[in-house]
Amino acid sequence: MHIFLFWPRLALSIAAVAVILVAAPVLWALGMGGGRMKRALVDVDGVLANFVGGALAIVNNMLGTRYVSEEVTGFDFCAALGLPRDVAAAVKRAIGATRGFAAGLDVLPGAIDGMRRLQQIAEVYIVTSPWNSNATWTHEREAWLHKHFGIAHSRVIHTSAKHICAGDLLVDDKTETCAAWRSAHPRGVAVQWRTAHNRRDAWDGLSTGDWDGLLDIVDGAASQSGAA
Repeated sequence: MHIFLFWPRLALSIAAVAVILVAAPVLWALGMGGGRMKRALVDVDGVLANFVGGALAIVNNMLGTRYVSEEVTGFDFCAALGLPRDVAAAVKRAIGATRGFAAGLDVLPGAIDGMRRLQQIAEVYIVTSPWNSNATWTHEREAWLHKHFGIAHSRVIHTSAKHICAGDLLVDDKTETCAAWRSAHPRGVAVQWRTAHNRRDAWDGLSTGDWDGLLDIVDGAASQSGAA
């Protein structure tokens, strides 16, 4: 009698083990295993989108100049170009009034493939500062991100206070933002995305200007977490 009760239980146990073995790789990939995927917070302007190029197009159209991106050596492009205060204000108002500005920005070289590779090893969220005077900015930005990177609007956070966003890693071209985020999240990794406009900034943290370098940093952070 007991033998007949034993065999069904054994069969159920074997079936349960088989389910666990089949599901384990999937659970691991989703971050439900022993080591979850790292959450990477990625900036847009200067990392994915050529904001400087778009801004200079407006400057050159308004002023009849021929400025190029390499001449923008500071985060405030107007100050870097030495534009008078009234001219700078007019340029920024023009950006705010231009429908399609955010939607028309060029994707920076390497960003599409780099993001595809990053999304394979990390849980990626976009953290981007809005241009508040531009009424269509946030909608255009989300549409742009979906068009070029397949990123859902639910993974896009619009804020200039990026230090309030929790993650394992932040990638941003604004050194001040990297410093504030690192201070708020000392166990995280802030990566300064190196550009012409931040190369003179004082920064003692990690810095890279290419996607291979960034992926190496993410892999290194994951390895250190796994060894801990």
